[in-house]
Amino acid sequence: AYWLRPVQEWISYALRHGRARRCVSDLRMDNEATLVRSFGGRIVRVHRPDLPPLPAALARHESERHGRIEADYDIVNDSSLSALRGEVERMLDTMALGAARPAERMPLSFRGNAR
Repeated sequence: AYWLRPVQEWISYALRHGRARRCVSDLRMDNEATLVRSFGGRIVRVHRPDLPPLPAALARHESERHGRIEADYDIVNDSSLSALRGEVERMLDTMALGAARPAERMPLSFRGNAR
């Protein structure tokens, strides 16, 4: 619950100031998914086939079992950065959010083995 309050305040602040699009980049718990959805958010899971999920024996903490959260859209990240960008744009179109204009696009970034 500790992490929910700052995220809730961040999203509320953004909405009050006319910034409807927000991205929560790491979601691991059911209550976090509930918070995102309570603001009308959608859950997108990015899969990296070359990085399989932790085996149950190693995923000891509840937060390491985040694959059980139902996603609204799944993206497979198994190619180039350009291909990933294309998948993200298709996802935005599919979700009826509309692809961002080029000036609004945020650069995609990767951190090591992040999934």
